[in-house]
Amino acid sequence: MDEAKANLIRNGFTYIQLSPPKISKEICQDLSFDVKETAEYIIEKLKGLNIVAIGCYVNLCDESGEATEKFLKYIELTAELGIKYICTETGKRDTLEETHSEENYQRVKSNLKIISEYAQRKGVTVCIEMAYPHSIWNVDVLRRLLSEVDCPNIGCLFDPAGLMDKSNIENQREIFDTYFDYFKDKIKFMHIKDVTFRDGSKKVTIPGKGDIDFEYLFKKICEAFESIDIIIDSPNEAFVLETREAVRKYIQEEN
Repeated sequence: MDEAKANLIRNGFTYIQLSPPKISKEICQDLSFDVKETAEYIIEKLKGLNIVAIGCYVNLCDESGEATEKFLKYIELTAELGIKYICTETGKRDTLEETHSEENYQRVKSNLKIISEYAQRKGVTVCIEMAYPHSIWNVDVLRRLLSEVDCPNIGCLFDPAGLMDKSNIENQREIFDTYFDYFKDKIKFMHIKDVTFRDGSKKVTIPGKGDIDFEYLFKKICEAFESIDIIIDSPNEAFVLETREAVRKYIQEEN
């Protein structure tokens, strides 16, 4: 935790999305952790950093109840830390066909209802991150989910790269337009990275070096929001720093 904090501050970052088990092996490695003690430890260790959201990435189509149990405890931790938002993807099954099935959709909806009701009681908002190979995989399915669960404590984490697949990358502007039309008032954060399909497989890269039309995307963002938290979603330090410079360039161009 000390090393992570020092590295963030050294590189000029003071706002983070915190996924506890990913930042350190000291905390939250299983569900036996004490919520109050863990919150106190995080606050002490990360003093000087602003945690804007907790990341708890679970498989929402899990049938065992373990994923839901974990998420409920992380909602408790989020509330104890005084943080408003907790983020997750929606997970997947063994095959894409099963993942995108009606049966799997109903499983996700059932789990999310339990989670959203608890989040509402705790004053926490659950931000859903949609991704093509996952259970909630396009804007119409996400719109249906938000309508059928119908809870004010569900928001969206907009990840444009996650929306993209080699089958839809050519229609990205239309997809972004539709996403903003449907969910503008629900979007709380944005993940930023680029992807490329140039060799047939999906690979993450620096914004501007892949296949996403960031000039168009940032034009839409600047039109839609006075301000929004952009979370750099990247695998290593060099990637994070290069991504930050790329984001600054696009923001300056729009302003």
